[in-house]
Amino acid sequence: MNLREMMDGYSDEGLTRELAASRVCQDIILKAISEGPLNRNVTIKGGVVMRSITKNNRRSTRDVDLDFIHYSLDDESIRTFVQKLIDVVSKDRLNEIIRLLIFEDTEMYEDSMDDIVKRVSSTFKDEQYLRRVSGSRQRWVDDDIHEIAGGIISYLKKL
Repeated sequence: MNLREMMDGYSDEGLTRELAASRVCQDIILKAISEGPLNRNVTIKGGVVMRSITKNNRRSTRDVDLDFIHYSLDDESIRTFVQKLIDVVSKDRLNEIIRLLIFEDTEMYEDSMDDIVKRVSSTFKDEQYLRRVSGSRQRWVDDDIHEIAGGIISYLKKL
């Protein structure tokens, strides 16, 4: 099933475009977790679980609440998880997601990958933002935030 079919299926269930897009992204993330090295060390909680239990779309959520069991959480495990997520979301699939959720959304300002790179680069140039991310208690890795931001921008430029 391609992303358009997944989006349409969730829309047919009564979800707004925004919630349908969120659900597709959740599906991709949950698949990566289930196939990755941390699959026994992640707890899924919140709205995703409640919607799954109740089968009630009114419980739909835009985010995925995850807890990582602390004793298994080291930088190498996280890097492996992130690599698995990147592997699951191929460049073709990511480009399709970007097309559906950004380029085809009339409320978005970005019309090209250059626009996306400019927007992300602008965000990552904001030192106040980088300090907040760097100081977050929910930060997964201890690598330099500027290196991480540069890696994300480099990846986007390759799309």
